[in-house]
Amino acid sequence: MQNVRSVVSGEYAGGCFGIADVAGVANISAGSETSLLDKLLKLGRADVLDAFRSYVYYGNVSGSKDAGLSVSANIANKYGQNTEVTYSGTAGGFGGSLLNGSVKNSTVTNLSNVRGLNSVGGFVGYSGKSGVVGADKIDVLGNNTGQLLGGALGVMDIFGSHIDDSTVKGINGGYTVQSTGGVEQIAGGFIGYANLARISHCTAGAEDSSFGLKQVTSDGTAGGFAGTSYAYLADVKLDSGAPKRIICGS
Repeated sequence: MQNVRSVVSGEYAGGCFGIADVAGVANISAGSETSLLDKLLKLGRADVLDAFRSYVYYGNVSGSKDAGLSVSANIANKYGQNTEVTYSGTAGGFGGSLLNGSVKNSTVTNLSNVRGLNSVGGFVGYSGKSGVVGADKIDVLGNNTGQLLGGALGVMDIFGSHIDDSTVKGINGGYTVQSTGGVEQIAGGFIGYANLARISHCTAGAEDSSFGLKQVTSDGTAGGFAGTSYAYLADVKLDSGAPKRIICGS
């Protein structure tokens, strides 16, 4: 996508996609219901699980030559309940919300500004687990035979979102990221809220500071690369040891 000047939306806004989710593609459960995911995990068939992910490879979004790209999300709603609550009003130069999906080898260039009510990032506003791929009914704790792939595969490899080898660069003068007016106000130069996300070999800005990150502002939490990161499945007992915090960076 070339020479995009502006993307203005309600709940989810992004230069490439507003929201990428697997909702409606896979309804996976266990117990007395369909136990597909449970059996795949115990068999070690992580490759089959790839069918339940949204993918974007080699995506490129470039802002207009005269003004750059501006992205904004202006409506926020609350979804979920108890400890699994998410908020819309997310925005990113590439995508608003990435849920149980993968983005690889993708770029945003000539970015001017990104604004939203809740999670906002230069590349992606919010990333995490889709609500339809649940672990609550699956024996991920288990014993030696029932553990999640025997501890050989991390929780994030199955339930989280992945962003690899991707970059965001601004207009001449730099780009800005702002989160204000929402309930969960989080802003980051690359990603706003990395909720159960794996990010590797990604950069926010450029070697030439003229095209780098100029400013990140939030009425809540802000970070130069990530506003905040959190692993809500951090207490899963795997032999490989799931981390209590996810470190986002290159």
